Amino acid sequence: LKPEVPEPWTPIKVSSEQSAVNSQKAEIVEVLGRKYVFSGLPVPAQMESTPIRLSEAEPEKKSQALLAGPMEIKLFTGGKEIAWECKQFKKTKESPSSVVFESENSAAGMVLKGKTTVEFDGMVRVDLQLAPQAQDTPAEVERLDLVIPFRPEIAELMSTYRKAPGPGKVIDRYLGKVPAEPWKNPVFYAQFIGTGKIGLEWFCDSMKGWRVKKGDEAVEVTRHKDRVLETFHLVDHLVKIKADAPLAITFGLIATPTKPLRKG
Repeated sequence: LKPEVPEPWTPIKVSSEQSAVNSQKAEIVEVLGRKYVFSGLPVPAQMESTPIRLSEAEPEKKSQALLAGPMEIKLFTGGKEIAWECKQFKKTKESPSSVVFESENSAAGMVLKGKTTVEFDGMVRVDLQLAPQAQDTPAEVERLDLVIPFRPEIAELMSTYRKAPGPGKVIDRYLGKVPAEPWKNPVFYAQFIGTGKIGLEWFCDSMKGWRVKKGDEAVEVTRHKDRVLETFHLVDHLVKIKADAPLAITFGLIATPTKPLRKG
């Protein structure tokens, strides 16, 4: 299709700098009104979004950080959390409309491979694959969590869509303020947290690859002193993963707004 990047979107900009999070080189991806920073893991360490202007009478808006800290993929085995060691994070493809990164992190005899695709409208597709390093020795995983830490002032409102295919009962969608008490529910096709002008949506096609027994508590949103945590329990019980049958999970992220309002 032409043009490759339609208006009002602009071609993707990719740059590198020393990470403020760890010793890794940070890869910075800029799209219209937003910036994503990656530092070793296949999910963003930082995200910024520019609030929408409801009128040209409003002053120009400055971008704001959405996260209180880096997103995490938390691995638990042997009764404790295991830290990842980044082996590789490299750009494998770049065009005006998309950029692809491939990553590899290791921990406790396991390898987490990631393919992260960022497109011009700000969509981030994350393909994860977890497998044991040894071909003949299965890896034991007690829990695997995706954790998104929001700044408290960003985590004002929350909305979900329909329940995604997978474990858990079908319930009505949620629309309203982020609950003050811990919120535990099944996985929805899409789940947004933000304000009336900026935010972040997580989404998936299904729970394919998830290893979940407590389907009704697969997603949690909890308030803490300096952050609001959105946690997706990708694995919630002890499972053994073989080299020839790795755990593979795909999900997406997109910061909003994706584009400015049209004039008039």
